[in-house]
Amino acid sequence: MNRIATHGPLSQTRFHDHGGSSGAFTVTQGALQEWTAPDGRPNPVAATMTQGAARSFGPWYVHHVINASAQPAVSVHAYSPPLESMRRFEFSPDGRTRVTMETAGRW
Repeated sequence: MNRIATHGPLSQTRFHDHGGSSGAFTVTQGALQEWTAPDGRPNPVAATMTQGAARSFGPWYVHHVINASAQPAVSVHAYSPPLESMRRFEFSPDGRTRVTMETAGRW
């Protein structure tokens, strides 16, 4: 499954995974910031991804993507098997995690 995503100025995805699918994405316009959550804890430092930067990931990779600029950004995504669900994560300061599930028809 391939997908083109547009990221409006100051938009964000919140922390999420890709429901067991592996995948990759590349920034084709603008710049994005990516936070990851290894071991279920948000990384305090973001990676800045500029035009041409790419990231690949395995199943259950958790990240949060932000367009922190006033200009739109575009990214191209590919998933295998096709993306059918995502889990969204909210991390509290005391270490608790809230998880909700979304299926393909919700995004």
